[in-house]
Amino acid sequence: MKRVSQIKVKIFPKTVIKKHIAILNNTKILVSGTYMNAAIEVKNNQAFTLPEEAIVHFENKKYIYKSASNNQFEMTEVTVRESENGFT
Repeated sequence: MKRVSQIKVKIFPKTVIKKHIAILNNTKILVSGTYMNAAIEVKNNQAFTLPEEAIVHFENKKYIYKSASNNQFEMTEVTVRESENGFT
């Protein structure tokens, strides 16, 4: 079994997901540029996500602006668990 050293994910419109996975190939059995099929196990967690630019960093804490009422917004502290590809 080879060890995965890197995974890159790109999400395109209409929910197409492309993955680039780099595999350590010390024995040189695999040829560079080869395509292969793989089964990938993922967590099935649902979460709210925001672009990283939507998070305000202030006094070592992270906040988002949440709609309160009639064009009023309140700054709410959030805990960021995971970030990837510009989304948190």
